[in-house]
Amino acid sequence: MTSTFKYHSQVDEVVPWQATYSFPTQATKVNKQTVKLVPKNGSTFSSGNIIRIEFPADNYLNVLNSVLQFDAQWNIVNSAASTGIFIGTVAAGATSNSLSLATTASFTSTTGTLATSTGTYAGYTLMVQNPTAGTVFSTVISSYTYTSATVQVFTFGTPLPRSIATGDIITIIPPYFLQRGGAQNFIKRLRVLYGSLVLEDIMEYKTLVRIFLEAGVDFSATFGAQNVLEGMYTARPSDTQRSDTYNGGAMSFRWATFAGNAEQTVGRFLATSGPLPGPVLSQLQCAPALLSNGAVAGVTAAGANVNSGRTTYCINLLSGLFTQKKLIPLKWMAAQLAIEITLASEADCVLTNDVANSLTYSLTNVNFIAEMLEFDSAYDDGFLQGLRSGGVPIKFDTFHYHSFSMSGTYNVLQIHERARSVKAAYAVVRDTSALSQMSDSDKLYFALQESVNSTGFATNAGGGQIQQFQWRVGGRYYPAQPVRTIYGGSEAMIELQKALDLLGDYTRQGQLSAKTWTTQNGGLGGSFIMAAPFENTDVFPDTIAGINAEEQSDIALFINSDNTGGAQPVNKRLEVFMHYDCLMIVRNGNVVDLVL
Repeated sequence: MTSTFKYHSQVDEVVPWQATYSFPTQATKVNKQTVKLVPKNGSTFSSGNIIRIEFPADNYLNVLNSVLQFDAQWNIVNSAASTGIFIGTVAAGATSNSLSLATTASFTSTTGTLATSTGTYAGYTLMVQNPTAGTVFSTVISSYTYTSATVQVFTFGTPLPRSIATGDIITIIPPYFLQRGGAQNFIKRLRVLYGSLVLEDIMEYKTLVRIFLEAGVDFSATFGAQNVLEGMYTARPSDTQRSDTYNGGAMSFRWATFAGNAEQTVGRFLATSGPLPGPVLSQLQCAPALLSNGAVAGVTAAGANVNSGRTTYCINLLSGLFTQKKLIPLKWMAAQLAIEITLASEADCVLTNDVANSLTYSLTNVNFIAEMLEFDSAYDDGFLQGLRSGGVPIKFDTFHYHSFSMSGTYNVLQIHERARSVKAAYAVVRDTSALSQMSDSDKLYFALQESVNSTGFATNAGGGQIQQFQWRVGGRYYPAQPVRTIYGGSEAMIELQKALDLLGDYTRQGQLSAKTWTTQNGGLGGSFIMAAPFENTDVFPDTIAGINAEEQSDIALFINSDNTGGAQPVNKRLEVFMHYDCLMIVRNGNVVDLVL
């Protein structure tokens, strides 16, 4: 065989005798479809409920392109006519960017409510409904000025879409923000089951999400795609300004701060600025009272309800089985695979300065959006052959949860873990007291004597700082010498980055900073994590290479703290997440074995 191009014009090109040619390999025939799997036990879920979703015995599940979807909505019940939510009907007009409500002195009595303090409603949502036309619009209040008992003025960051008309119903709703983990905070516990066999059981799921959000999710994600998908948002603290704004409104809730300086750790506005359902609003129109200046105003009675607009979230579950790379062979699992999600309390999900009114939430339109793949018979025959010849292994990793109370300045905490391959351990200190909705329920403490009052401010924030910690597995210590956490805690940060395989990778540095890591050197704390890497990833990449906790006598964590502010930790609990390898083997006859 010759060609028109030769390296040397005098040398013929020949095909070597040993060369063989064949037709190219044909691609496997596959059909892809996206389906929505609905819960088996209801359609509307609230705090404490369990959502159960079962997977059909059909096709192969691509978990990497599958997400949990739901609509979230707040419901606020006005506790009394003089607090929280104002509903009124007006006859006065408005300019393009401000609104004046003319009232009488009686409007500030216990039978009516508009705050007499300038700035009170900054960040609140003002909603306007025309009951005749059935139209609704809303905007965020940027400032509120109390001029006198007869004049109160609201201003807005963006112009109103229209002027206030006679008979409009005005609703003022306090701001409600999701906490740092966004919509992931709705999940208290996550279980993955095959029939009665528990494949994964992650307790305090939202705290685990918080750990990885702080340590491994970049700011660009929480300000970008994850803000849309999961409602994550971060107020990034600065050196000089410890308060922040959101959508033009100041946030007045606190994140366990001290000395009255408000540094926020915030979530996303949960659609209080969206359109509200007409039927709910129609229940809120009050009997108007004609005022001396001709305006008409009214207020909500105790027990009145206000629902926020709904927001749809799509979240990737922090589950080992649902983040590994292999397809799950549902058609060979007899419809036994299921997930169960236990929902968290309102205080675990929300940050708000409205503590006077009763707050609940509801999740509707819950779906698991699953990408299903259907292959041809040749692929199924090959897969069946694998099932019959020892089974098809699916390796994933997940977490065990352990909890301990803390006392004194020296704590030795025994962790009863029996997994055969422990990859890493993550320990955090949390508050056990009943925190209000003004407080960050998942703050990760560095100072053990720090406590939070009912308004979200921290007291004794520098007391009982952790001085050092060390892990022991059997007779071996990790690391060999204790990890010092004084003077900024940089050594503890090194251990965390090694556990997450981030050390030296400047592209994935998480959201941690000197201000949020410890309470030393001017820091406020709130994101301190005691980690231990046990896996030999560099020596045995992509293999099961953790320590065998089943063969060790015990695992322990030693923590030393100072006695500044008192010897006893104040309402503190140590929570430990042990990261370990699992191997699920799917065999013929709908048999699943789990090797921990």
